[in-house]
Amino acid sequence: MKPSTFNARSFLKMLISTQLFLLMTFGLLAQTISGTVYDACIGIPLAGATISIQFDPPNGPPMSYTFKTKPDGTWDFSFFDSDPDVPYHIYALGGASSPTSYVYYRKNGDQSGFDFSLLLKQWDITINGEEISWQNNPQSPLTLCSNQDNCLQLTGLEGEPFTPVIGHCYQVRLYDVPDSGSGSPGDLLASSICQSFTRPYPGEPCGDQAFYLNELIGSLGSIPPLMRLEVWHFCCNRECNPGETDLLNKEVVFIEVLNEVQLGFQFTAGDFIDEINGPPTDDGLVPGSTQLPGPFLGAATIGLNIGAFSDDGNVLSWQYTIEEVDCNTGASVVTLYTSPVYDDGGPLPENETFIDKYIGPPGQEVQGYFPLGTGLIPGVNYTDGKCYKVTLNSTTVCSEQEVFSYFQIQQVGPTNEPCPFCIIAPPGNGMLSSYPMESALSISPNPTDGRITLTVLSEDEAFSEFSVYDLNGQEVLPVFKGMLDKGRKDMTFDLSALPRGIYVLKGRIGDRLMSEKLIVH
Repeated sequence: MKPSTFNARSFLKMLISTQLFLLMTFGLLAQTISGTVYDACIGIPLAGATISIQFDPPNGPPMSYTFKTKPDGTWDFSFFDSDPDVPYHIYALGGASSPTSYVYYRKNGDQSGFDFSLLLKQWDITINGEEISWQNNPQSPLTLCSNQDNCLQLTGLEGEPFTPVIGHCYQVRLYDVPDSGSGSPGDLLASSICQSFTRPYPGEPCGDQAFYLNELIGSLGSIPPLMRLEVWHFCCNRECNPGETDLLNKEVVFIEVLNEVQLGFQFTAGDFIDEINGPPTDDGLVPGSTQLPGPFLGAATIGLNIGAFSDDGNVLSWQYTIEEVDCNTGASVVTLYTSPVYDDGGPLPENETFIDKYIGPPGQEVQGYFPLGTGLIPGVNYTDGKCYKVTLNSTTVCSEQEVFSYFQIQQVGPTNEPCPFCIIAPPGNGMLSSYPMESALSISPNPTDGRITLTVLSEDEAFSEFSVYDLNGQEVLPVFKGMLDKGRKDMTFDLSALPRGIYVLKGRIGDRLMSEKLIVH
């Protein structure tokens, strides 16, 4: 075996080839760019700020290099030979910056001075302790209740505590939203004072690092149905009003403010609910009473006329309960009926006893009507002289309420004639005197599965006619046309040919017009 020998010439050639290969393949080059990021408000360097260099390769998807600034706020970046010769856009991320970006070309060689003034956004918000939904928009606003404190708190990012920074100020602004489709701000309605939160603000019900929204909402003459809330972050100045060229960070939240529904009701007696979605009148309305025995009512067509009804989505459900009670103590004897009534704006479910709702112009109350009388609710029949209690419960977005009234059944008029529609004021009330209705009608059963008995009271012999109408006001079924004798008359009709739904039975006795809601199952 021949001894091996070291060939220095061959080794040198191999080393040079390897270096050339590495240089051509990985080609680190001396093109370096650099800069510094400063706090926009106080001018100190910002450590940990994010720099992003973005570019579009000729034959590939967009790319970017992202990195943090050094502890002294500086940054630098060196290019590879393999990096394409295209425009490179340089950004300082995490807030509003000046300038917005730089553009660098590799042909310019080494370059420094890519400095940024950055208003770093290191905060987020919660309202009443809740994070803002990513689905918040003009069609799905955050609901606030006027009877709550409604606190907007500043927090750190990703659940971290908020850390105030000297020279940084915050302000809340409320705007009208004239176009709910775009959500663009309209007129400025109210704005808070500037707060830096570098020292506590005593007296605020929401505590430190928070804004008391009710202070702004309460300053409005009227509350729009939809508002745009903006939280502004800017450099503090004497006017607390950043100009168009000043750096500004924003958070936007769409809100609606609901008032607590003030619930109340009166009794109706007779046929006074006479128009679908027609304005309610005061005819035949009897005030309730929490004192026994309450108003005296005829049993035939008692109903509830509910005031201060909210139709803006605030009312979630109704429930009313009818009890027979002891006339002296008010103690419950037996529960006759209890029914949840959900006002979801959709079709009435089968067996629903909600019979009408008057929807007024914006800002005006909406009336709800519920029947209570004998024959209007299956299984509920009142007894002359006995006492009863009706309790109405309302669940809303902002509260739960309960109101009630006693009433006593009076089936005999002041001259001892049958008086199924009598309304008689209790002693000392002084609001209504005893009287029988001149002419009236009632429907039993109502709701019905097809056959009804129409009870008509006429004070004199008179020409009369009755027809069933749909909700569009179109006559769908003539019922009766002819002369009626004085007094009471019961007439039975078959309505099974009508589809299920809500109708109105309209008619006249002589020159008196009247109507009743009719529900067909």
